[in-house]
Amino acid sequence: MKHLFTLLFCVLAFNLFAQSPFDEKISFTPRVDYGVSNMQIIYKHISTDPVLKETKVFENILLIGDEVSLFMNYGQYQVMLEEDSIGQENITVGMMIDMNDKYDAKENTYFIVKTYAEKNLLHNHFTMVGTMYYYEAFPDFKWDISSETKEICGMMCQKATSSFRGRVWNVWFAPDIKVCDGPWKFSGLPGLVLSASSEDGDHIFECEGIHNDKSRIRRLDSLNMYFKTTREGYNKSLKRGCINPSQTNAGMLTRLDGTPVDLDRLFYNPEELK
Repeated sequence: MKHLFTLLFCVLAFNLFAQSPFDEKISFTPRVDYGVSNMQIIYKHISTDPVLKETKVFENILLIGDEVSLFMNYGQYQVMLEEDSIGQENITVGMMIDMNDKYDAKENTYFIVKTYAEKNLLHNHFTMVGTMYYYEAFPDFKWDISSETKEICGMMCQKATSSFRGRVWNVWFAPDIKVCDGPWKFSGLPGLVLSASSEDGDHIFECEGIHNDKSRIRRLDSLNMYFKTTREGYNKSLKRGCINPSQTNAGMLTRLDGTPVDLDRLFYNPEELK
């Protein structure tokens, strides 16, 4: 009888281990495919919260196609490539966690899709009050183009300046790369933006590499699960969620005994101040 109990214990332990959530296969969200990119530009984004005096560094990729471009977290892009290599049908929860750690794909989880013919963009971002998205027309930066030049990543670039939604931006664009695009929302110049910095130093985008490989332009087809809003509504929600994370749409966060939960201010440094 003792051996029977030991055998039953071993079988139960094995089943519990085998049913670990880390071993479960993932049900993947379908992807939207915009076709093939002709060029991929890697950017480093240095962002500083002037109140917390904290600086974060992100890596992003801009995928440029004939009809659209996609600006997204470089780590998330690398995760998608590894998913393709392994095969989504073979990926478990534990494997996905490891991939996100490997490529540091957990922060700055937003993407911007620019559609050239329609001259509009889609902005999608995870915030403290949920994942939100909005559409807007290509912004009019009203660029002031200078004759000043310098070399970036082997390309001769020209300087341009814009006062845009609360910040003054100094950017460097490459006239020989005849794409009116750049990191974040930058567009409207006769060449690709390779470097951009806000005059206050809170934001710096720097090109780290230019590649001409063919690559699919894809994002998760998940907008139906998120909250559609306006640019103004998004900026308001982002500010509220970061500066006062204890406050939600339903009111103040409380504990089970009814006492309020006071959370510290989070990192907050939007590119747009108004």
